Amino acid sequence: MSLGLCALLSLAPEDSLEFVARFLDAGDPALAELAALALGESRLDGAFELLRERWEAEPLKRPAHRVWLRAAVLARSDAAFDWLLALIAEADPATAAFLVEALAVYAGNQRLSEQVAVRIDTRDEPALRDQYRRHWRRRGGAG
Repeated sequence: MSLGLCALLSLAPEDSLEFVARFLDAGDPALAELAALALGESRLDGAFELLRERWEAEPLKRPAHRVWLRAAVLARSDAAFDWLLALIAEADPATAAFLVEALAVYAGNQRLSEQVAVRIDTRDEPALRDQYRRHWRRRGGAG
């Protein structure tokens, strides 16, 4: 199913964006996750915006909603990184820690590594700083 959603977004991005986004509300959590990840992997600006809107519209964030964040990490756009960095600075500690770990796949990106470190420093939370060191140093980040 994931390959089919990715292919659809690749072949007809504008026509399929809303179609794939409807699966974000699927009763089956696995299907909703596949849709979110396909949107993120598509790297379409509109797809990232759908993921961001979903996150921001949800008043009670649950761990299951973090799939939208993981998908936004896959988008790899400046807009996605800016938003995720803002969340590291402002979100609840569990969400910030989740993002520090999820973004560590880009630990080789010196600029991003420095930006993550700055956001963590503004929070002044030792546990989050330890999370950064653990995940970013292991993968080659500046930490």
